[in-house]
Amino acid sequence: ARMYPETDVPPIQLSEEYLEGLRASLPELPEKKMERLIREYGLNRKLARQILDSEYAGLFEDVMRETGVSPIVVAVALTETLKALKRDGVPVENVGDGQLRELFVFLGSGETTKEAIPDVLAWLSRHEGATVREAVEGLGLGMLSERELLSVIDELIGENRVLVEEHGMGAFEGLMGRVMQRVRGRAKAELVSETLKKRLAELVG
Repeated sequence: ARMYPETDVPPIQLSEEYLEGLRASLPELPEKKMERLIREYGLNRKLARQILDSEYAGLFEDVMRETGVSPIVVAVALTETLKALKRDGVPVENVGDGQLRELFVFLGSGETTKEAIPDVLAWLSRHEGATVREAVEGLGLGMLSERELLSVIDELIGENRVLVEEHGMGAFEGLMGRVMQRVRGRAKAELVSETLKKRLAELVG
């Protein structure tokens, strides 16, 4: 409780450079981080808040640096998808960060689709220590070739011949939903859409 400088301890001069170093090492404030997530990754405020409130904020940004997956797809998977699975009784706590990272790497490389995410996460949660590749193979979610996809489309067009005859290209929307349901997790929606439109155009003339 002395009221004068300690004579036995020399004063320490704090340089501006030292102070700047301290400022730079301070953790990012939550509100500033949320604004940055919105600005850099195009997340809406709700998703940005959910990421910050989750245990996956660091993993989210790691995945963004390592893969080309849509930030929105990653954010939704790490928040809303995991929460929905947990509500359904799926033990998602068994899925480790390494498996999550591997899943997004698979997604970025085109080896699986965003539609497969819930199924893969559920499978991994019940097979501790398994790889994403094992999950994809175990679920039969390997990607379809264009020929296989076309075969599925032709089969569904045949099953819905009346719809195509009556509506022509207007049958696209109804057929698109049916095709996606049948190829869930095994073909990208963009490829399905392009292939289906092309096939319908050929049939309609």
